[in-house]
Amino acid sequence: MINLDNVKHIHITAICGTAMGALAAMLQDKGFKVTGSDDSVYPPMSTYLESRGIHIMQGFKPENLDVNPDLVIIGNTVKKVNPEAIEIMHRGLPYMHLPQAMSEFFLKERHPIVIAGTHGKTTTTGLCTWVLESAGHNPGFLVGGISKNFNTNSRVSEGRHFVIEGDEYDSAYFDKVPKFYYYRPATAAITSVEFDHGDIYRDIDHVKEAFTNFTALIPKEGFLAVCADYPHALDVIKDAKCEVVTYGYSDEAQVKIENLRLDESGSFFTLMKDGKELCSFHTNMWGRHNAANAAATALICLKHGLTTEEIQKGFDTFGGVKRRQEIIEVIDDIIIIDDFAHHPTKVRETVKAVRARYPNRRLISVYEPRTNTSRRNFFQETYPASFDGSDMVLIAPVFNPGQIEEGRAMNEEKLTADINARGINARRCDSVENIVNILGEESKSGDVILIMSNGGFGGIYKLLPEKLKSVRTACKA
Repeated sequence: MINLDNVKHIHITAICGTAMGALAAMLQDKGFKVTGSDDSVYPPMSTYLESRGIHIMQGFKPENLDVNPDLVIIGNTVKKVNPEAIEIMHRGLPYMHLPQAMSEFFLKERHPIVIAGTHGKTTTTGLCTWVLESAGHNPGFLVGGISKNFNTNSRVSEGRHFVIEGDEYDSAYFDKVPKFYYYRPATAAITSVEFDHGDIYRDIDHVKEAFTNFTALIPKEGFLAVCADYPHALDVIKDAKCEVVTYGYSDEAQVKIENLRLDESGSFFTLMKDGKELCSFHTNMWGRHNAANAAATALICLKHGLTTEEIQKGFDTFGGVKRRQEIIEVIDDIIIIDDFAHHPTKVRETVKAVRARYPNRRLISVYEPRTNTSRRNFFQETYPASFDGSDMVLIAPVFNPGQIEEGRAMNEEKLTADINARGINARRCDSVENIVNILGEESKSGDVILIMSNGGFGGIYKLLPEKLKSVRTACKA
């Protein structure tokens, strides 16, 4: 057991990740001295932390610990053989991982609202946080993306609530349990349950076991909203001891989403229970899945005493989360959209949402298989249908194929052929440069280019706008 009473200086190993950087800033806001190290020290996180006076050391080295920290927080990207991890054990320094730190330093004295699920948890966490904020509740939060309303992904506050994204990924090399086990859920949502994270979960039953254990953590006096559109989500709540309300489009839902209407301003929907209208809302987000995310937020906020008017105010003023259907640039009426989609369900729902938003424009979907699951062939047969609604699809190379076991990699050629067999013009591209050149030559005014990746995608977000501007400048010369 670590005695935290005398902790004044905290060192973070692998500080430059989105969540770890946010944790560093939050710990500094609580008055701790914070230092850190990483082997990938680059903007924007490096410059953000340095602007706060947090010293970052380049590379993982035993001597980084000569600063004599009282506690080390080790990121989940760190392996047991990491030289800094080895030195931490050699020196006998107290250590923990991010979920433990969140639990001990930020959640213990709050009412945690934990948003979990295979898809939609980042958007729902961001939306729930903002609705509570706009109603004057001053919540703390940790979101897996940058909230545009706050221009950050975390905040320490004195409000009663702390809204946190509940990730089912494992916590650290020394503690292979899901992160959300540590988040003390008092209120929670499960937006979906499907197979993902094939590097740590054996099959869907293994995933369901994690979510079942999560629901068991919610106390009897707690509250859980669960999307009934996912049968596996209904399976994980059968032994829950708290109040459970199911929602969604399914007939299984206790609270049904009905009268859904989508237009260029967003989504309109009604929540019905026992055939009677509970409330109606409009959100400036697009797609069936985002209406469901808004429904989860509404149920949680109603449970916490907000009025429908307060909830609608939050929906009206929600700025979204970066990299979630985010328009990053418009060049000669060519709209470039960035989205974090990587699982076939999320790809499908994102394409459908953008198609509904721009029904009369040509939609070009650009996809990079980058996550540990999408790089492998778990969903080889499922992905092709996910791109239905696209007019053209460009498939990038699998990210870091050398890290994948022989015979387990996503077959890009087969994926491309299967998309073509569905009547969509699909091409496998050899590189990001190849993609950029194709789009530079073939895109035209009125097109929508939807880029889907959960990473940097080889700098495409900078290279593509530069190429489009260059081509159009040359054409006008």
